[in-house]
Amino acid sequence: LALEMAEDAEGLTVVDACCGAGGNAIGFARRGARVTAIELDPERLAEARHNARVYGVSERIRFIAGDARAIVPQHQGDVLFVDAPWGRDFDKKHTDLSALPLLADLLAQAPRFGALWAKLPASFDTRALGNATCTAFFGHAPGDRHRIKFVLARLAST
Repeated sequence: LALEMAEDAEGLTVVDACCGAGGNAIGFARRGARVTAIELDPERLAEARHNARVYGVSERIRFIAGDARAIVPQHQGDVLFVDAPWGRDFDKKHTDLSALPLLADLLAQAPRFGALWAKLPASFDTRALGNATCTAFFGHAPGDRHRIKFVLARLAST
């Protein structure tokens, strides 16, 4: 799914604000993007570095340890990508910005980039993002084809 989501990223510069184990950053890099991947948890960042080596894209990704709230303002690029942690107990019926404080905080940085892409739970009320173009992504495993795994919201900078 990370490769599908990153389909339009070829040739772009992407700042992945919370890369976790690196799946999305690797997807962007495999599609030809240059990526700055930020992660607060040093163990998760080490996993992301390892995974990038496994997929042969470590030269396309610059890894930075720290809080995205402090680091993102020092960067710019074509896309600010935010896959803010949802947590295991997120509300599967209704999620809003208050449940994703990192996304809420980083929205103010969107004008520094060509676009903001946010990976959101299917229960997120996308109207909270204003005029976003939203695409649902479905899983490929049996039983998943009718279940939205996540929504990718794309906001162009104004």
